[in-house]
Amino acid sequence: MVLPVPSLSYPARREVVERIAPCYREASFQEKGALLDTLVAVTGYTREYAIGLLKQSPQGLHRLVRPHPRRYGLQV
Repeated sequence: MVLPVPSLSYPARREVVERIAPCYREASFQEKGALLDTLVAVTGYTREYAIGLLKQSPQGLHRLVRPHPRRYGLQV
């Protein structure tokens, strides 16, 4: 049986993911399955996409790493 997908806005779905993600990172294997089922039911995302979202590091912790120093000075 296929359930209808709720019509949540994109920001609402992102907020749900942001609230579940910290719990997901610290949960046991069985708890992760339950959290994942809940997220899929609420947002309508596929399981694989939801897993990818939950495994991402929290926003603001990404650091831009430049592989090479700047070529030109500030005057250019």
